[in-house]
Amino acid sequence: GGDKTTAEKFRDNLGELKSNHPEYSKEQIKFYADAAAAGNMASCIGRADESACVSSVAFIKQNYHFCGEVSDEKAKIDCLNAILPEQAEAEIGKCASSESDDAKAQCLLNIFQIYEQAEDCSGLKKEDVKNICESIIYYQKALLDGDKKICGGIKDESLKTYCLKNV
Repeated sequence: GGDKTTAEKFRDNLGELKSNHPEYSKEQIKFYADAAAAGNMASCIGRADESACVSSVAFIKQNYHFCGEVSDEKAKIDCLNAILPEQAEAEIGKCASSESDDAKAQCLLNIFQIYEQAEDCSGLKKEDVKNICESIIYYQKALLDGDKKICGGIKDESLKTYCLKNV
């Protein structure tokens, strides 16, 4: 089968959300689906189920930028872990094509900005995405601490070289 239409992807994601979260009521699922269809995260804000709403809308839309709207840190990371593996490879690919190492590092930092510790990356299902996530965290820590030794934890070779050059 060729590429799925947006509507098919939407239905698939909605179906997956329902099976992943049997505790959500029909009303919640309908609300999340409507909010996702409208691309409107604002309707989630202030609801009793705000975090679940934001994560669900982000998941249905497959848009990790929505995860930034979740106020609870753990829920934010759960939201990202559910969505980022699907999108990160394309995003990381875009970063890799940046002209300079500076631009590449900044691009990767933008993707993984919510992750603060290497352990936060552990929920990412794809090994290569997890490695980049951990690498960018080590890079940031090495830069902040001014400690070249931390660059040693970086698995991505070009990022490790960049780290050692800049710290």
